[in-house]
Amino acid sequence: MTELTMIRTVVNCCADALSWISDLITERQAELQVDATVQLVKKRISSYEIT
Repeated sequence: MTELTMIRTVVNCCADALSWISDLITERQAELQVDATVQLVKKRISSYEIT
């Protein structure tokens, strides 16, 4: 895998994750939004496998 292909894979994963986050309905209180969003992002990142 070339370096450019790896970079494109990372960019696509980030774009997918940001799109997914934008579609979420999180907690209404600001303090809870941060915690809930961080947990969801970690879960989503761990589900990606870069090949």
